[in-house]
Amino acid sequence: MLRIQTLYLLLSALINFAIAFFSHLKDDELLSLNGLSLFSINLFWLIANTGAALNILEIFLYKNRNNQYRTVRFNNAIYFIILLYVVFIAIFNKSSVLLIPILGILLSLIFSLIATKNIKKDIDILNSSNRLR
Repeated sequence: MLRIQTLYLLLSALINFAIAFFSHLKDDELLSLNGLSLFSINLFWLIANTGAALNILEIFLYKNRNNQYRTVRFNNAIYFIILLYVVFIAIFNKSSVLLIPILGILLSLIFSLIATKNIKKDIDILNSSNRLR
């Protein structure tokens, strides 16, 4: 049986892979922005791939829900920090080139937050059933 948080984590991973793939293709457009160097573009690519890899890892941590919950929350923090960084750069440069990566990170963050909520719900259900014993 497929748990709904698995679907949300998979969608978040797919969005991250797409962000990493498309941000790597548009290096010359992104380099014209102030505050984004080749190092930060590679860092952005690395963080998107790290987020996707963590999402895939979180899918397979379903047996230990507490570790799954901790890694999902850590991944949410990474998404939030990179989202703030990219939004700040986009506002600073008054550019719409970063609109697609911002929307992608925002969607990944939303899917990851929904998965976090469902994992927490599973933990609460298991704890309440343990109390009844």
